[in-house]
Amino acid sequence: MRTQLLIPLAAGLLALAVTGCGPAWAEDYYDTSPRYAPPPSFSGSYVGVHAGAASAKSANLFAKGNSLQLGLQTGYDMRLGPAVIGAEVEGANLGGAERRARGGKIREKWRAALKGRAGIALDRTLLYGTAGFAFTKFEGTGGARVRDGWKTGYLMGAGVEQAFSDTVSFKLEYNYVRTPGLKTRSSFGHAKEDIGSHALKAGLNYRF
Repeated sequence: MRTQLLIPLAAGLLALAVTGCGPAWAEDYYDTSPRYAPPPSFSGSYVGVHAGAASAKSANLFAKGNSLQLGLQTGYDMRLGPAVIGAEVEGANLGGAERRARGGKIREKWRAALKGRAGIALDRTLLYGTAGFAFTKFEGTGGARVRDGWKTGYLMGAGVEQAFSDTVSFKLEYNYVRTPGLKTRSSFGHAKEDIGSHALKAGLNYRF
């Protein structure tokens, strides 16, 4: 008699345990609650591409005589708390951005740049400034000739970089390049002038 009473009691307790714990197990197994994703570190090596507008005469990058800039960049960044410091090498075709010179015009054809950058990371956004050296290939047209060819100048600028993931980011950057003492010659004689160039570019970086 006692055994007959214990069997239904045990079965009832087992059923209660299964129905009570089953949803909890299912909830744990199928947990779809959002997980915390740490922000990108903006550190390490990267390569990228960029495109934008280049001007050899004014900050109006949509004026006549400006051109399309296409290029590549590679660099390395290091994270120090919220600060990010790094170095970048860039090469670009400037498409022939031109300005008037004595006896004709001069055009910017190619540019290489070696620059450092430093900024502050705000979650997925990096705000930074950049400065360094630029090496620009000039050519003359319309009666003017350039005596220097490749000419060294200095570069400064600022930008913002937005991370889509740990590896892919988008950037928007402005550069001002000052090339002093560019020598030209024409039928009017020899001349020397300082060239102030501007570039506004958008690019993608891939970190690895």
